Amino acid sequence: MTVKIRAGWDDKSINCTEVAKPLEDCGGSMVTLHGRTRVQACQGFADWEPCRSNQKERLDPVSGSGDILKPKRRLRRFDETGCDVVHMAAAPSPTHTSSVRPGRR
Repeated sequence: MTVKIRAGWDDKSINCTEVAKPLEDCGGSMVTLHGRTRVQACQGFADWEPCRSNQKERLDPVSGSGDILKPKRRLRRFDETGCDVVHMAAAPSPTHTSSVRPGRR
């Protein structure tokens, strides 16, 4: 099972790490974390710090999502966060929707 969650409800309740833990404990194989809150919806910028923090806490792979509009930016997000997978938004073609960290299976 894979699950996609947001960073939290709003900027005062960033709770993705607490939400992801029970998902992992129940057999979830990967969590995708969108760096925006529910209140933000599609406005503003994604905060990738929760992705980095969540990656440190998880045994299972973590994928990140938010503001990846160009293929080169995904490489920077791999380096900044340690995420195993990075998803692109509004990808230029179906072959560019996500990338797995080099060396990760």
